Amino acid sequence: MAKVFDIQHVLVSGGVGALSALAFGADAFAPVQKIVGPTGKLGLVAKQKLSGYVGIDMFAGPSDIAFVCDKSTSKESLVADIIGMADHNPEAEIFVFHDDENWLQSLLEMMIAGLTEIKEQETRDSIRDCFEGNMHFVVTKGVKESIDLLNELAPGIAVLSFERANDFKDRVQACGCLLLGAFTPPVS
Repeated sequence: MAKVFDIQHVLVSGGVGALSALAFGADAFAPVQKIVGPTGKLGLVAKQKLSGYVGIDMFAGPSDIAFVCDKSTSKESLVADIIGMADHNPEAEIFVFHDDENWLQSLLEMMIAGLTEIKEQETRDSIRDCFEGNMHFVVTKGVKESIDLLNELAPGIAVLSFERANDFKDRVQACGCLLLGAFTPPVS
């Protein structure tokens, strides 16, 4: 794509200070023409402030994702997806819908155990903060009620994470991106 649009340089950077450096330039490089990519709350404010000086892709806040699950959902796969989302965006709102409170409790225990596998303390702390502040478990009467609640929530990413997901896709009316199947990894 860079060749198609005659892009001369691509800089990979992060944080509010880095956004300012990209917009106004630094010793090593001139100001960029456009800043794109996901960001957290502080980055969103920075992109709003910088939008008068440099192009930006959009004003998008932290990700929100909702998983609709049933007894066929792979807890192992779901734990990996949740930890990956929390690691990538610690401010993400994460919802898990299921009709069995014991299943959700077991999932939570697996998530906590999964944290111990992460080597870097800072990363573990960041993911734990996401779990404590932005993780929501919702007990429903079944998949249909879960999808009704998902439609009210209208998340950026909706995942029907169970075997017969394709049978229910037409019930989903409000989400940014719909992923079907137990092993469909979300993107943020």
